[in-house]
Amino acid sequence: MLPLSRALRLAFVGGLFVVGVGCQRPFAIGRHDLVGERIAAVEAQRVDGGMTARAWLVGDGRLWTDAPPTLAWFVLPPGSGAADALAAVDPLDPGDATGPAPDLADPGGDLVLGLIATWPSGAVARAILPLPERDAATPVWRGIAVAGHTGWDLDPDVTTPEVLALDARRAEDPSPAASIAPGRWGRLTASVDGAERVRWMATGGTFLELDATTTDWAAGDVTLDELAIEEATPLDPGPVTVVALALGPSGRHAVAATDLFVGDVPPGVRTAGRWLAVEPVPAVGTVFVRGRLLADDTAPTGLRLVGATAVAPGALADNPAFAPLPCAGAPLVFDPALLATTACPRVDLLGLDVIVPVDGVTP
Repeated sequence: MLPLSRALRLAFVGGLFVVGVGCQRPFAIGRHDLVGERIAAVEAQRVDGGMTARAWLVGDGRLWTDAPPTLAWFVLPPGSGAADALAAVDPLDPGDATGPAPDLADPGGDLVLGLIATWPSGAVARAILPLPERDAATPVWRGIAVAGHTGWDLDPDVTTPEVLALDARRAEDPSPAASIAPGRWGRLTASVDGAERVRWMATGGTFLELDATTTDWAAGDVTLDELAIEEATPLDPGPVTVVALALGPSGRHAVAATDLFVGDVPPGVRTAGRWLAVEPVPAVGTVFVRGRLLADDTAPTGLRLVGATAVAPGALADNPAFAPLPCAGAPLVFDPALLATTACPRVDLLGLDVIVPVDGVTP
């Protein structure tokens, strides 16, 4: 039985930390691939005598679920043996806290946060997050830009090793794009302050990283042998969710997610970087819309918004008609991260009247 630090409960200092799939066990699938049931990332924040934490989770290749996994959190001593110690824990152990919004206390000093996620299918995933006590700045996300490569496809006689060579790709200047056609190549560029590098994950496609914050991405499943395309299958039209982990100095990191479309982008809005179908589509320049959430299994969040009407920002304050969402103390304003972190299983949101901030409109 793993010795846990339940008795060590003192105070926290400010800070945000994240672990990506590289620290997850087992390593049965590539770190780029958000498939099956896995932990994509873990965040924790030290605040005033306790710690808040949340995990970004993938179930059946989606960042939403109607049947969330059980989450058990563990405060572990620091050191290289933390991963092995967590691996020895029975998945039924409730740990130091449970659930998508655990209430954890801090023993002070360096420590490791452990997570065991157990899905209703029986699948189990484990992740660890080292939490250094030292202070450091957390990366700040600005967004993810999408561009398209002209002429690149999955034909090995066209997109040759010479085309995909690092120096050749560095010389490319692809044009901004709203989407990537099936079987074509695009480029994703992270706009983030204070990051040493970005690690990329997605529910589909193939990454070929370019530099610390930029990657080329194929809208297809591609097998490369020394940059030669050996096998390739184009993706079907539709959304692909990308999760990007900005690695900051001294263990401070930050997560961002966006929905990238293969083929045409349907009408809808962008909110917190994600795409949501909205009916009717609001006018360009709309800041908030109000509507009812319905299920949509084909959507990247599993939801669509119907009966949408524009809402003036001033109407949000102290309006009793806008009740908080009834899951994990969530605010009245809808955030797709509530689904990705299982704070709100999709089933808990169906039929609710919500406010959605609008970053952009696809008419």
